[in-house]
Amino acid sequence: STHYEQQGVDIFWRELKSLLRSFAYAFRGVRIISLERNSTVHVAVAVFVLLEAILFRISALEWLFVVMSIALVLGFEIFNSCVERIASWSPGESEQMVATLGKGVAEQRDQEIGLVKDAAAAGVLFSSVAAGGVGVTLFFSRLLEKLF
Repeated sequence: STHYEQQGVDIFWRELKSLLRSFAYAFRGVRIISLERNSTVHVAVAVFVLLEAILFRISALEWLFVVMSIALVLGFEIFNSCVERIASWSPGESEQMVATLGKGVAEQRDQEIGLVKDAAAAGVLFSSVAAGGVGVTLFFSRLLEKLF
């Protein structure tokens, strides 16, 4: 830090700028949600749940569960989208890969990539089921009261 002080660099402002740049990149990455069908479905469900939460005037603790559930599902969706996009870069059984690695190795690699993609999708599934459980627990009885 003395090196930067001698050069007249304010470390606080340098680090703050770097942090703000990181946030800007992260917010820019959120756009991936609009590019994936399942992500847009999850966003639509999240909006519906938020409207329901407002309608039923849920408690602060219930808001915590709702917001955390939505964040968990959307976070896993973003992660899953990233995994799928990176996996799609792999050449698969292209002639070059087969020539370089051999057909058996190329097939094994494709199977591993498929397993990774399936595992990322399973993360989304588990988070969605858990969020659905939170939604049913919080809203089902209230919805029945309003209907009957």
